[in-house]
Amino acid sequence: MINVSISFCCLIFLLIISCVYFSKERIKNIDNKIFSFLIIINLIGICLDIGGFFLFKKFSVDSLLNIFISKIYLMYFIVYIFTLTIYVYNLSFNKIGKIIYYLGYIITISAFIMFLLPIQVNMKENVAYSFGPSVNLGYVCVFSLISIMILILVISYKKIISKKYIPILIFIILIFIIFII
Repeated sequence: MINVSISFCCLIFLLIISCVYFSKERIKNIDNKIFSFLIIINLIGICLDIGGFFLFKKFSVDSLLNIFISKIYLMYFIVYIFTLTIYVYNLSFNKIGKIIYYLGYIITISAFIMFLLPIQVNMKENVAYSFGPSVNLGYVCVFSLISIMILILVISYKKIISKKYIPILIFIILIFIIFII
């Protein structure tokens, strides 16, 4: 129950940020469009997390609805990290290159395959977790995208000192700490 309470707090916080961000006029550029998309993706992800919590409580772990929600939630992570990779690429090179389009095709195909692969959901002590080939492919996609982000940051190392990269660097460091744990 603590996890869903934190998710509710995050949802309220993100709704406040969204209202403030979307109520103000913004410069029309690609950075703001990508950031807007990241906010929307996060809102969807938090709603999936909260909805998944209650669906796992109501239906059996093996129900088709819970498996579907688990796969959609896994796809949310991939879409979020891919969008963040596009954001980092755009900050580094001030354009969206062909490599991002090719990467988008690869991620789309991987997400489709991930959706077709089996996934198992287990619940222990009110905590549900997923495992199986679908989750493993999700890990590979996320790890690959984070590696690409790091590569982009290394290539444009002169811009890393800029203040706009500090949140990205903190995010990447925290993700690697989570992978280690």
